[in-house]
Amino acid sequence: MSDNNENDKMPAEEIEHEQDENAQKSSSRLSQSEIEHRTFLMVSEKLMEYERKRLSYRKYGTIFIICSALVFLALIFSLEFKVLFLILWIVTILFCVALMLRADYMYDMYYRMLHFEESPQSEDEAETQETEKKEEE
Repeated sequence: MSDNNENDKMPAEEIEHEQDENAQKSSSRLSQSEIEHRTFLMVSEKLMEYERKRLSYRKYGTIFIICSALVFLALIFSLEFKVLFLILWIVTILFCVALMLRADYMYDMYYRMLHFEESPQSEDEAETQETEKKEEE
């Protein structure tokens, strides 16, 4: 008798297993669109993050370069290690510029990744060309 119960359970278990597989296949179709949507949202968040960074780096990076120039010039003229401070000043400027360029590059990369047709710089150039055409007419 126990053998008959086990045989009766086997087809039911197989049916449940097949139903689970079918449910997984249908959910995988949904999950693909869900994955794409989540990826789009993640890239959109990154775009907004780098837009904020880009704007703050432009503002504070320029201020930092000017302030560091004043500090290093004061140190160069007041202390004996002129070459050392000159090298540190150059390295500081290069590091700050590299940071600003990286933020611009990452913003542009995410902007293009979201399938916008033109990069933000190209839009600015297009607007200036349109205004120049209007002024010529």
